[in-house]
Amino acid sequence: MLLDCCDEGIGVCTILPGSVDTELFGSPIGAEWKMHPEDVAQMVPTILEMPERTLVSRVEMQPLRPPK
Repeated sequence: MLLDCCDEGIGVCTILPGSVDTELFGSPIGAEWKMHPEDVAQMVPTILEMPERTLVSRVEMQPLRPPK
C-alpha cells in the first residue's frame, strides 16, 4: 500500500511509539520514564518538513531510559 501511493505523489508514514504516558491506562506511580504525548506529536512536523523527494516510511520511538 505504501508504494501504491508514491506514484500519486502521496507519502505515507507510520509512527510506532513505545510507552507513552497517557490517561488511557491510567498513570501508574513511577511512570516518569515514559514518553509524553507531545514527544510523539513533535515527530509529525519533523516528517512533514522533509524534502519532497524524501519519504520517511516508518518511525519507531522508544523511551530513552525504560525501567530495568
